[in-house]
Amino acid sequence: MTYGRMVHAELLSLRRSPIVWLSALAMAFGTTMVGLMIYLMMHPHLIPSTGLLRTKISLFSAVTTWAGHLAMLSQMTAVAGMVMGGFVASFLFGRDFLYGTYRDLLVVPAGRGVVIHARYTVYLLWNTALLLEVIGLGLIFGRALGLPGWEGGLVWAGFRRLVTTGVLAMSLGTIIGCAALLVRGVFGPIGVLVLCTVLGQLFPLVGGGGYFPWSVVAIHSGAAGEEALHLLSPASYVLVVLTSAAGYAGSVLHWVKADHP
Repeated sequence: MTYGRMVHAELLSLRRSPIVWLSALAMAFGTTMVGLMIYLMMHPHLIPSTGLLRTKISLFSAVTTWAGHLAMLSQMTAVAGMVMGGFVASFLFGRDFLYGTYRDLLVVPAGRGVVIHARYTVYLLWNTALLLEVIGLGLIFGRALGLPGWEGGLVWAGFRRLVTTGVLAMSLGTIIGCAALLVRGVFGPIGVLVLCTVLGQLFPLVGGGGYFPWSVVAIHSGAAGEEALHLLSPASYVLVVLTSAAGYAGSVLHWVKADHP
């Protein structure tokens, strides 16, 4: 079986999988919440006069522009992208162990490496579709809200940050995919995902945000504030790339070399 046919077979196997639609709904929900927050910022009279929400909303009035909207989408994408990308990778690479069908992959008339390459291609297509969904819904909500400031360099800078944040977030899913193969299931890698997410929140607190890949993505998105961008350097992005490459290579080597009883 060729690489192309293997990718096609993997895509067909997902046609009726509920996680495909659940992941799309999750990203749509996150994007909708961003739009709702901006709507409330534009119409603060809709919020009760007393309450913490009104106080917090008043602090973000500058977000009610296209640049601010894209900044919030980038921050949402950093968190949701890493979490959802991890769930997708865990499902793609751990489901065969969960269903007891992994032995079927061992007798597929294709090299073992082809199986992993095909699955990561599906992973890339899946996460790219989710990113495009966020961008598309973000554009729709922004237009519907009538946000000002469409023209200008800040908007295109916002789009660049949104796209690069999505790419960085999905790239870290290879570590979760590799963990799924190593522990032979879907629950272990989810634990790894939770651990990495928690550590990603802790490293910036001790000044090490530029040296932990999951922190790099969050900081790049602006989730830690623009003032935290100084923690990043070219080496921070190289570290994300190397981490992603290590997860990919580890997945291939394990599936090709390991014994699978």
